[in-house]
Amino acid sequence: MLQFIKNILQLILSPVKGWEDISQASESPEELCSKGLYPLLGITALANFIGLFYSNGISLVTAIERGVVDFGTYFAAYFLGTLLIEQLIPNIVAGEPNRKKIETCSAYAIAMLAIIRIIENCVPTDLTLIKLLPVFVALVIYKADRYLAVKPGDDLRFLLIGFVSLIVTPLLLHYILFLVIP
Repeated sequence: MLQFIKNILQLILSPVKGWEDISQASESPEELCSKGLYPLLGITALANFIGLFYSNGISLVTAIERGVVDFGTYFAAYFLGTLLIEQLIPNIVAGEPNRKKIETCSAYAIAMLAIIRIIENCVPTDLTLIKLLPVFVALVIYKADRYLAVKPGDDLRFLLIGFVSLIVTPLLLHYILFLVIP
């Protein structure tokens, strides 16, 4: 988990260097998820309980429901986002798409969104700046173009694919689940 967090910090500070470091580490996506992403999603779910201390309108049941929604959203978004990228990326990469790298990219993008959600849960008010942080995640995804061997000139298409697959998908899932579970 520490290496996972270190890589996320590296992606935040210098996305290009972060993707180079991730490429050199060559950790399997399964290990990355089991030791990094899934525990982080658990922490994201637990962060909903912080609202019990500063919000008068939240109950224990509501915190549990929100935790389940958060965990389910990001868990499903990892698989859906990976699937979408795998289906949309073959025409814009040099050679055959590398499934392991696509899964790794998805794991780190979803992890960054989960960290943003943790921050949202820890801050007692709605801040517009926090709502805009997924745009930074889009920049990190965009800088994964060399990591995923995107052809020169197709980087904007890759940005659109990554944005829809790894940012819009979780936000849409989160919105839908909050409609079902208020």
